[in-house]
Amino acid sequence: MVSTVTVAIGRDHRELTDYYKEFLNALDNDAATRWQNQFTWALTRHLVAEELVMYPAFERILGERGRFIVDRGQSEHQDIKEKLNHFQSLEAGTVEFMPSLKSLMDDLAQCINEEEMVDLPALDKALSNKQSNDLERSFHRTKLLAPSRSHPVASNTSLLGTVAWMLAAPFDQLGNLFLRAEVSETLVALNLRQIWCLILALLVACDDSWDLQAGYGTLIAGMIYARELMEGNNTINSPRRSFD
Repeated sequence: MVSTVTVAIGRDHRELTDYYKEFLNALDNDAATRWQNQFTWALTRHLVAEELVMYPAFERILGERGRFIVDRGQSEHQDIKEKLNHFQSLEAGTVEFMPSLKSLMDDLAQCINEEEMVDLPALDKALSNKQSNDLERSFHRTKLLAPSRSHPVASNTSLLGTVAWMLAAPFDQLGNLFLRAEVSETLVALNLRQIWCLILALLVACDDSWDLQAGYGTLIAGMIYARELMEGNNTINSPRRSFD
């Protein structure tokens, strides 16, 4: 049976494919730019959620096979992030724009095919319903806190690289505000508050002894804590340990 988390990941894959089709059907450069921003945002948060939520699950549940899947996926993700970083800097209508998008989509299509045909079916067989539901919930929550633009790091083999990527999220969102015609002081203040909340989340995640296996879940817990602070829930307790 296909798990809920696999359905969620597949939904993301279909969404990215739909955005690519919108590029091909864009009537002008303004429309292409809008889809460029939407595609960049969707792919960035999808990659972050896979690395912070799914990769630890593969290793924990599938053991040696899971570690092989993660090693391959990290390498593929790094290539995709670097191409996405280049693509997001291009202006629609330039000579490089569509070739850069096609090269990015070729890599992404290969990654999607491997995940849907091999990796996720293997994980589905080993997941309980509760594990699948928990993963789907964590996957969704992590996407809410992901950056809106690609920030590839030199190496994608360590958790700290993804943590640094996540730290860019509030700064991306603050920058996105200034791309609009009108920016209120209240909106800027809210995003500055988000920056400090995310820094708090990282401090919470590193609060106790840093454990690479437990660190992923603890980091997500810290980020959820920060998001609840941003939503005005100041009565919650600070998370101290990772969760499955």
